[in-house]
Amino acid sequence: MRSSGEWTLRGEEAHFYEFCDQRRLVMQRCADCDEFVFPPRPFCPVCRDSHMEWADLSGLGTVETYSVEMRPTSIAGLEPPYIVAIVRLKEGPRMLTNILADQCDIKIDSEVDLDFRSFEERLVPVFQLRTT
Repeated sequence: MRSSGEWTLRGEEAHFYEFCDQRRLVMQRCADCDEFVFPPRPFCPVCRDSHMEWADLSGLGTVETYSVEMRPTSIAGLEPPYIVAIVRLKEGPRMLTNILADQCDIKIDSEVDLDFRSFEERLVPVFQLRTT
């Protein structure tokens, strides 16, 4: 949630961004059914259990789908064209994110690596195309 140009973070969302500030991609995992939960929330959307744990992820993934956006955005540092994608992480969960790449280089199933970019005094997870 954003307020007056600053982020107002609460509960599990605040914990997620605290980990990002440490340059760590950490997601919730349900202790009961073992499902990853993203975005963070106080209970598992699959089994409704409230015993959530935090798990470090590798930051390795593949692009499942993407869109090249041509419209300007208020997000600092994202000038058109920019890429919005759903990345499936090595550990299984998917996340909506930004891919820092030339639009001509990205393809479905492209391998990506985690990176972080500063946005309004917070680090946010983004991805870059794997170079190796």
